[in-house]
Amino acid sequence: MIRLTILLLFICAHTVSSSRALYYNNYLQMPTQHQALASRSRRSRKAVEGATHIAVTTLKEFASGFVTAFVAGTVVGTPAFLFKPVEKGAKQPLMTELKGRLVRMNSRSLAWALNWGGVCAAVGGFTAGVGLLRNGKEDGWTEILASAAAGAFLARADGPPGMVLKGAFIYGGAIYLFSDIISTRIWVKFDRQQ
Repeated sequence: MIRLTILLLFICAHTVSSSRALYYNNYLQMPTQHQALASRSRRSRKAVEGATHIAVTTLKEFASGFVTAFVAGTVVGTPAFLFKPVEKGAKQPLMTELKGRLVRMNSRSLAWALNWGGVCAAVGGFTAGVGLLRNGKEDGWTEILASAAAGAFLARADGPPGMVLKGAFIYGGAIYLFSDIISTRIWVKFDRQQ
């Protein structure tokens, strides 16, 4: 999580500094000292605002995914908590049995919550980062690029080929298919029916 935030901070800072150099090289404009300080201050403020936005969005998405998956894991684990003993055929005191069942249910819920929270944080953080890199443009391509980046990030244990094939193509391709092809056909079909 910290590595993701540092990576996104670096990307924002690099983008801001490279856009400044491109601006001055293209127009061959030599700013005065006051203009240079004001420009640097605006860029620094924009970089800090962007990094803060990415960090807050990533943390918010992680918390949201964590709570949702923990509740879902608890709901799914409730029947086993009620009806499945910790050890079949072994009689245990009531409190020991309840503690064992509760630990079993909560360990599964916690594993689900951490996994789903990580996925939500990656997608949310990359969506915020790609949106900032595209100057706040929020459209279908922002979601596609962010999903591809999140997929590559989540598949980083498989190495570069896995990041490209398993991660970026699958996540980005799925969002592309759903957002551009399937949703368009569904809405066209829905409009024709009305």
